Amino acid sequence: MKVLGIESSCDETGVALVEAPADPARPPRLLAEALHTQAAMHADYGGVVPELASRDHIRRVLPLLERVLADAQLAPADIGLVAYTRGPGLAGALLVGAGVAVSLAAALGLPSLGVHHLEGHLLSPFLASPAPAFPFVALLVSGGHTQLMHVAGVGRYELLGETIDDAAGEAFDKSAKLLGLGYPGGPALARLAEHGNAASFSLPRPLLHSGDLDFSFAGLKTAVLTQHRKLGPQPGEQALADLAAATQEAIVDVLVAKSLKALDATGAGTLVVAGGVGANRRLRERLDAAVARRGARSATHHAVARVHYPPLALCTDNGAMIALAAALHRDLRGAARAALGQRERQHAVLQLRAGLGLVHPGRKRERARIAGHRALAVDHALAVLALVAALALRLHGDLAALDGDLHVLLGHAGHLELHGVGALALGDVERGAARGHAIDGGQAGLAEEAVERVVEQTGDLARVATGGNDEHAAS
Repeated sequence: MKVLGIESSCDETGVALVEAPADPARPPRLLAEALHTQAAMHADYGGVVPELASRDHIRRVLPLLERVLADAQLAPADIGLVAYTRGPGLAGALLVGAGVAVSLAAALGLPSLGVHHLEGHLLSPFLASPAPAFPFVALLVSGGHTQLMHVAGVGRYELLGETIDDAAGEAFDKSAKLLGLGYPGGPALARLAEHGNAASFSLPRPLLHSGDLDFSFAGLKTAVLTQHRKLGPQPGEQALADLAAATQEAIVDVLVAKSLKALDATGAGTLVVAGGVGANRRLRERLDAAVARRGARSATHHAVARVHYPPLALCTDNGAMIALAAALHRDLRGAARAALGQRERQHAVLQLRAGLGLVHPGRKRERARIAGHRALAVDHALAVLALVAALALRLHGDLAALDGDLHVLLGHAGHLELHGVGALALGDVERGAARGHAIDGGQAGLAEEAVERVVEQTGDLARVATGGNDEHAAS
């Protein structure tokens, strides 16, 4: 079975095709993948701008889908399951990937599957050779998440420890910003650290001897700020390189020590590292050396001969990890071979209605931030879901069946800026800003007009779904 994966949780648009062999003993195989990063677009702002990210996903996802199908020399009819990132991530960005995935699945008569973003990272080392074997300890270092987990099998995860404030990736990015480095900050800091002497600065290793497997990097960020201020208004290049090296070493020291402690606590024989920080060369060097020494000292741990990582190109967000995670859920394969019947079509609409569930904030700080923007998130989500639902069932030849659901969705979004959302879907930033207005019950015609115009502008999706070869519709 061939699984299509779509990732759009933040500032990378990823699409990939993975083949899940009929024999469960054989690992899934990556057939083709394509990725577009928005790093250059967000660099001027020093971080990701959610609205810009969402608009760019809309522009990129269909061309990437076509490229992946061409590279794999496959047609849409060859796909058996469409998987997408369901969260955590930016609400608007997630809705783009989820909307396209569910719409495409409905048009092709296939089931769709939402995959947790972190599970995608967690399982991504299975795309490397050799692949790890269960059970193992996983160090998950992705964006705002730093976690240690005991993994007994697909879907069998035990959280051993996690960050109580800033994650390792945030420590890299925020420290890089304090040093005046570019975006994305983590890779920039790592490059600068290669020319520095970590011993030149003394920085804390938070929770290194806490006795548990939790992490904390907020204090390290404050210490970096203090040291940077001591360097004066115009620090020299070597001093900055030394501070970058010391910052990186402090982060790596904690990650290595906690990972080894997790191996001891669980008795696991394999360590897996996943997530964007897993691409850090210094972290890989230190983990490989520490695990090798550990295995050499004790015959009981001789099985820990190496650490497993995903391929470097697949450490950051990508569609391959989403397709892989779906492919590894073996119990889905029988259902994925069947055509999408009435019950599955109803489930697809329910998935669209439940779009706000795409965001699953895990920490109190994240929950508070989401709650603070609840009205905006609800409005945006309901509008996009309504537009995508209309598109999905139109491609499936049954738009009339959605009329009631469409009015219900729009009815709940009483103060939507429908012009703005419609312009967003069309990629017309200026028009969206100029014509954003509140709507009420008397503007139902305006909502229907917005749906019609968005559907007209998504001819690419219709062509991909039907396998046609006509020219691109206007973007």
